[in-house]
Amino acid sequence: MTTEGVRFLVTGFGKFPGVPANPTEVLVSARTVEDHLGELEVLVSSGHGGGEAKAASSSYVVVHFGVDVCARTFKLEKRAVNEANFRLPDEDGFQPRCAPVCPDAGDDLTSCLHTKLDVDRISAQLREDGFDCQVSMDAGRYVCNYTYFASLKRFEKTSGLYSLFVHVPSFNAIDAETQAAFVQRLFHRLAEDASAKAAEGASA
Repeated sequence: MTTEGVRFLVTGFGKFPGVPANPTEVLVSARTVEDHLGELEVLVSSGHGGGEAKAASSSYVVVHFGVDVCARTFKLEKRAVNEANFRLPDEDGFQPRCAPVCPDAGDDLTSCLHTKLDVDRISAQLREDGFDCQVSMDAGRYVCNYTYFASLKRFEKTSGLYSLFVHVPSFNAIDAETQAAFVQRLFHRLAEDASAKAAEGASA
């Protein structure tokens, strides 16, 4: 299957309270997917940054990386919730409590948006590739979920635009070399999925 024409925008985070060195900043700076990258951006840990991704390709995947310091595996987030409930302020001092991420999405804090990517299949493929990967249904209620919901909301009605949030563990749990290899393989699998969806759309 060809993956030509699939472009990526990649975001990671810098330090935030309790995580003075964020592995996602290292991973996205490593540029392990240079053949596909349309743009590279490292976000500060701010809730206001997640909706700024811009895309202009027929198949464009926005991948947000965040760290879960308690995790021992890679997690592909299937959905985000329209609830911001920050236990601590972000790096900009922003600290919403029990508030909607996107007020224009309604005031139901339990409402969810799901990625259009087939994360169940992609996760299974990555396990076959030798990586400990699972699908998660809970991105938390801090900056990661805020970023993801805003991104999904922005792209929900646009064909050919996809968004995914990926939680990675600390380098103490899985070393940097293995994580870099995972990221490279992840982008290959994402490109396959986006290409398949583009082909389905063209034949419909």
